[in-house]
Amino acid sequence: MIFEHWGSTDEEIKAVLPGDDLVSKPAFSATRSITISAPPTGVFPWVAQLGFGRAGWYSYDLIDNFGRKSANTLHPEWAIH
Repeated sequence: MIFEHWGSTDEEIKAVLPGDDLVSKPAFSATRSITISAPPTGVFPWVAQLGFGRAGWYSYDLIDNFGRKSANTLHPEWAIH
């Protein structure tokens, strides 16, 4: 199914990831990826503020964030120091 590997390269799909060894026969496995044309220092602040009650999940807000919009700006109060 195409949605199981949305945006992923063949290398990403085949890669062994941390935690893969925790479930020997998963009922479902999905690798979804995006390519970001930015250095890690430009991406990490957005990742650091992920989560419910913070910036949200940058996903489907109605489903993943109880209808609350995900942040579209960086919030210094959520930065990791």
